Amino acid sequence: MLQKVRIRGLRTIVDVTLELGQFNVFIGPNGAGKTNLLEGIALLGAAAQGQVDPDALNARGVRVTRTQQRTLLRTSQRRQTKVIIEAWAEQARYEARLQEPRTWSWSWSFARERLMENGEELAAREHDVGRLVLHRKTGDVVAIKPEHDRGIAPLVCATQGEGPLSALLRALDLFAIYSPHGSSPESMKGVLFECAPELQRERIVWRRIVDEVRRLAEWAEDVSDEGVSFADRHLRRDARWISTGAADDGTRLVLYMLMLLLLPEGPPILAFENADHALSPRLALRVAERVQHILLNEPGRPQVLMVTQRPEVLDALDLRDDRVRLFIVARNRSGETEVGRVRYSDAIARCTERGMTLSRLWLSGALGGMPNL
Repeated sequence: MLQKVRIRGLRTIVDVTLELGQFNVFIGPNGAGKTNLLEGIALLGAAAQGQVDPDALNARGVRVTRTQQRTLLRTSQRRQTKVIIEAWAEQARYEARLQEPRTWSWSWSFARERLMENGEELAAREHDVGRLVLHRKTGDVVAIKPEHDRGIAPLVCATQGEGPLSALLRALDLFAIYSPHGSSPESMKGVLFECAPELQRERIVWRRIVDEVRRLAEWAEDVSDEGVSFADRHLRRDARWISTGAADDGTRLVLYMLMLLLLPEGPPILAFENADHALSPRLALRVAERVQHILLNEPGRPQVLMVTQRPEVLDALDLRDDRVRLFIVARNRSGETEVGRVRYSDAIARCTERGMTLSRLWLSGALGGMPNL
């Protein structure tokens, strides 16, 4: 599990550090930089894979545009020339400094990488000069000459074997931003198409997913993994099966999220973006409650980062549990993205006793990050 991430110099992010839990929810105005935070982690994931090119970024749900990606805010005191992203987890740390592509077709280049475990540096590089520790116990070091557009993290995994650092790199390598829109592998169509055949072999898991869908969608009596179709309990028996495309958006989104959470051998860390956009207020609340319950009570479930615009989702969060974390994302007067964590406090407890939910506190502006429109 990622414990901390620091992102510097990416779009509207000058310098932001996130201390993450098991279930992390981000809310804030449009354009505040919520997606930029997720894409910063995905960018580091591509670096951990060893190649940061447009194809690798697209496969992780990152927007690849012709505009420059580094911070170009007018108020920046110094010109940002590199994007610097670091991640920490279980005595391991990975840092990548990336130079933006000079042309549309080129990959990002690696300006620097550092890979540390238990406070010791196992590998590092500056542009095309690097060093690699071949053996943890003896400390044997070999010089390496990496390419400017290839990362050294895969080489470290291959030489060091299992350990905290390899676990961190593997988690980053599998990280992706899952959004229901579009035609990417992370979209709803891609996940339903890819996951259904695998779940045909996991009947117990599939029945669990069906039960969860029935719990949240009153009209859905059953779900078939053959083409992923729904049975409407209110229709005649000879016409009750309807295709995924004909089903309502909310039920499809519920199925989409449950597949990603419950899929065997799924990614250890994943992000949901706009996955609740088509849910009714009550359904958005119930889905968030179920996601939280699954993540906190079932060992082996992934670490989740969720971006939402639905205040109702906040009322599902149990902030008394430190594994659940709420972040308010906003931009200051200089245009920089700032992130503040909402912690459970006596003030929030008193508001709850008086019937002031987190959603009402957010909409009133008491939690910050509410734009003046």
